[in-house]
Amino acid sequence: MGENNGTDSNGTPPQSNGNNLMALSGGAVVTMPLLPQAGEVFVGPGAKKEAELLGLGLTKLSSRRKDEIAMAKRFAMDLSIKQIMLRQQKAQQENQQKQQMYAQALSLMSRVYIGSISFEVREDMLKKAFEVFGPIKSINMSWDAVTGHHKGFAFLEYDVPEAALLAQESMNGQLMGGRNLKVNSMVGRPTNMPQAQPIIEMVQQDARKYFRVYVASVHPDLSESDLKSVFEAFGEVVRCQLARQISGRGMHRGFGYIEFNNLNSMTEAIAGMNMFDLGGQFLRVGRCITPPEALTYLTPASAATIPAAAAVAAAAVTAKVMAAEASAPKRQSSGSSSRNQSPAPAAILPPKTEVEIKKEEIETPPPEPMEVDEPIEDQVGFGFGHLKAT
Repeated sequence: MGENNGTDSNGTPPQSNGNNLMALSGGAVVTMPLLPQAGEVFVGPGAKKEAELLGLGLTKLSSRRKDEIAMAKRFAMDLSIKQIMLRQQKAQQENQQKQQMYAQALSLMSRVYIGSISFEVREDMLKKAFEVFGPIKSINMSWDAVTGHHKGFAFLEYDVPEAALLAQESMNGQLMGGRNLKVNSMVGRPTNMPQAQPIIEMVQQDARKYFRVYVASVHPDLSESDLKSVFEAFGEVVRCQLARQISGRGMHRGFGYIEFNNLNSMTEAIAGMNMFDLGGQFLRVGRCITPPEALTYLTPASAATIPAAAAVAAAAVTAKVMAAEASAPKRQSSGSSSRNQSPAPAAILPPKTEVEIKKEEIETPPPEPMEVDEPIEDQVGFGFGHLKAT
């Protein structure tokens, strides 16, 4: 055997494909070992941009510059925390104002005006006559200080707007104490709060998306399943809910909501079940003018104050997450570009037998001579001189 001088049997130098694989002229592929690399890395003229991304070729920072950068980072973080705290405080105030406006609009919708009241009628008589439509929050009658009699009108407020609308539809024109009552709901009437009218219209528009009926004067011994079984005769009941106490325990409050899956079932249930005797009490059934989430605004929970330390910590965490998200697209774009630029790994072929190698040498024609006059250093940035193949 001759001395190995880096050429194959035909005298042609082996070719490497850049993936630790050495291809001989005969077609055989030999895996080359990885050589350990050490020493200083030099950046060529064509690799400055990529080197800056890796941190190569940069001047070393002094301790003073490092301290200045750390101070700048702390200042930027403190500024971000202050801005986030101000933004959170503003959002909380806007949310509280929105809840207050929503609650005030629902309170206006829950009021009724009662006029043409006989002087023989007292406040307890009015309360007894109107409480069948829902729980009464307050009732105010105007009294004359001289005569000691009331002035013939009163304002009554329910806990829910549906009770006020049902009371207007049922009690307007009814005879009481020898006089016909005049009952008007505050819905659709000009009020002393014009800013609440758009919210009232929004609430009523949201309520039209659901097919819900309001049921009052429910017997205390009846449960939600009992009520659902009765109303299922008009159609599929999506949800049946009886109002509970604020604590969520004990008996229901005598009213609730039933939701159907279509308008026809809702209309037939109102027409068929209003004034229906169920358990010894006459049900009062009417349409809903509020969406399901309206009850959460009628009984708002007390706003819990967040400690200052917790607010600062939350703002710091938010600022840290925002900083990480701001730098994430850059890392992803750089990673994707590097993935797109990197060549696909070559497939490692199994070693061929001597018979296959001889067969390929016979069938494959010899390669034509190649001439390269352009310096390779102009192409890749490394000085290898001129290459000529003869």
